[in-house]
Amino acid sequence: MEQIGERIKKLDSKRKKEFVSLLQKEGKKYNIYPLSSEQKRMWYLYKIERRNPYYNVLFKINFNKEISSAVIKKALTKMIKRNSILRTMIIEIEEYVYQSIASHVEIPLEYEKCNVSEWKDIYNKAVLEEKNKPFDLENEIPIRFRLYELSDNKKELIIVIHHMFTDGWSMGLFRKELQKICMNYLLDEDREEKVIDKKYSYIDYVNWQQKKDMTNELDYWMKRLNNANMFTKLPTDFRRPKEEVFDGKNLKKVFTEAESNEVRNFAKANKVSVYTFFLSCFYLALSKMCNQNKLTVGTPVLNRVEETFHNVMGCFANTIVLSQNISESRTFLELLKNVNVMVLEGMEYQSLPFEILVEKIGVKREKNINPIFQVMFNMENDKLFGNEKYDDCVGQIDIPNINSKVQFDLICGILEKSGEYSIGFAYKTCLFSEETMLKALDLYKKIVKHYIKESEDFLTLNFAEAESYIFSSYEEKVRDKISNILQEEDSLFVNKVVYYNNKYFIYYCNNKNITADKLMEKIKEYTELEVVFVRLIDFIYDELGEIDETILINQSKKLDNKVEKYKDEDILNNCDYYEFEHDVYEREYINEDVLIKDNKKDMEIKNKMKNIRFLVVENYQRSNIKL
Repeated sequence: MEQIGERIKKLDSKRKKEFVSLLQKEGKKYNIYPLSSEQKRMWYLYKIERRNPYYNVLFKINFNKEISSAVIKKALTKMIKRNSILRTMIIEIEEYVYQSIASHVEIPLEYEKCNVSEWKDIYNKAVLEEKNKPFDLENEIPIRFRLYELSDNKKELIIVIHHMFTDGWSMGLFRKELQKICMNYLLDEDREEKVIDKKYSYIDYVNWQQKKDMTNELDYWMKRLNNANMFTKLPTDFRRPKEEVFDGKNLKKVFTEAESNEVRNFAKANKVSVYTFFLSCFYLALSKMCNQNKLTVGTPVLNRVEETFHNVMGCFANTIVLSQNISESRTFLELLKNVNVMVLEGMEYQSLPFEILVEKIGVKREKNINPIFQVMFNMENDKLFGNEKYDDCVGQIDIPNINSKVQFDLICGILEKSGEYSIGFAYKTCLFSEETMLKALDLYKKIVKHYIKESEDFLTLNFAEAESYIFSSYEEKVRDKISNILQEEDSLFVNKVVYYNNKYFIYYCNNKNITADKLMEKIKEYTELEVVFVRLIDFIYDELGEIDETILINQSKKLDNKVEKYKDEDILNNCDYYEFEHDVYEREYINEDVLIKDNKKDMEIKNKMKNIRFLVVENYQRSNIKL
């Protein structure tokens, strides 16, 4: 395989195109195939930082009694032979990417004898080494093993697989198949019919996916996510880095057996899954944390809608997007019903690859944030990994709980193990402090416990256990600092600061022009982000007499589009700050594509939608730009 890759690199551009054309027609002849949509997504992420080991999937299986190390080695060799996905490597030719299945490979297995007393330290060290050792997917197969023999009756096997070639369900398949093969060898039987059927392979799934018409799935998700909120304002403690950072930490709260039974019985009584119940409660916790009513989370799905692929190893798992509006006028039971319908529908249309959804929605990809959603919700149990059926010879799958890499801003994981539930938060340490995450985790558990007993309560979260929890983001703290700076400059300064798309929009009204460069000297002590000053004739107030922030947020989106548009067209340089102000001589409104005439009918629109003249400041020197 390595030789094929090297030979391809030596081809000139013309020969490479000819080879690609050949593979598209006769790739099967050379054991070279296209990638699935899930693999394409993983390859895209892999290429961003090839040395990033985030997608290493690591788990451990223990062996007891009479299974020898020789039997385990023999069984692993057979596992690789039976499952072509485990001896697959990647070929990249210009912009084309393929997977090639090797006929014969050497099993990457390290073997070591050690004492039981040494095992804990050896295990912890091995886990850290393997978790942080990246795969070279173009030059090695995507799996490796470490086998430790503690005694004749006790062996420990560490398995590491790249996520591009496995998922949670596949881990369970791996354990079940390895157990069957080991037991066959133990009984001196080596018959294929005694092992899991391998009539289909992952390549069959790739072919099925390429032929499947996704029109219905795409239509559903485009309608479902219309007007969904695609940025969750989490209560960050630190400024978001310009480049994505994956360093993370895990926290967990455990439910007692009695509490777990309460959850299970409540879900059963209301005819919903435990997953739906925990997700409904998580929406409420998230709403309190973010001070948002429109919430969007991602959730992984098995994506094995065809029974044909139930026993096939590989990366099938997809991500679907679940968007929900929280209304304080609804009860928890009403929310539960809505979430249940949403989840069931989502499962029905789970086959649409997430990357296609991102492309069709047209979300702009940023280097430091996940598109569409930033929070993941997941639930796992023993059945996923095949742990509900194991014997004394081959033990359960054990996944080490180590602080490692986190792909999303926040991952909420519900784990059911031995009949008890636990809530885990995996979070990015570049964004959150442990104190904030512990507070959020504590709030979540209290919401769970409250609504089990008070399911007819409204979603105001005004019960004593929740009211005391107050969250604010790093950007909101900076926003308040900026507002204070303006107040210190002029006590009669009426202002409102809006944070949007890595910019602070300062809306203000007073009888004199502010000295922006003087204010910027103070503002820059707190943020390096761009600042947009917007001088208004007057604010629009809501029914309660408060400044209408919705209008200002919409205005900020439009002004931001203008700034970014002129940057893209190379009309503007990146500047420290920009200024906008009303132009009383024009009748064209930035919020409208039409001219507003001077008549009574249009007065209401005119009062709300003020025209803005755009001035850009570069190096504190003002210059006018005509739009």
